[in-house]
Amino acid sequence: NAGNANAISALQYAKPLLGATATYDEFYQSFISSLGSTSRQFEQLDVSQSILLEHLTQVRESASGVNLDEEMVQLMSYQRAYEAASRLVSVIDEMLDTLINRMAV
Repeated sequence: NAGNANAISALQYAKPLLGATATYDEFYQSFISSLGSTSRQFEQLDVSQSILLEHLTQVRESASGVNLDEEMVQLMSYQRAYEAASRLVSVIDEMLDTLINRMAV
């Protein structure tokens, strides 16, 4: 019967949603727009959280991590100190050798 088809067709322009202020199409468009907006907000929040997490990780690592350049400089300074102490021992050994072996003659 054509009455049912007309009733269904009239639903396209009826405003039964949102307090009788929106049609089905308007409600659907509003819902999708709201969903997209909320999704974009959460994407931006995720990006900012990731940036913050990366920054905090870098701060933590800089406070507790080992800097290889600094460690290498310290290792070289220890090596130089060891070499200097070794030379001092060698000089003292030569002095004692000279005093003991050459003065006795």
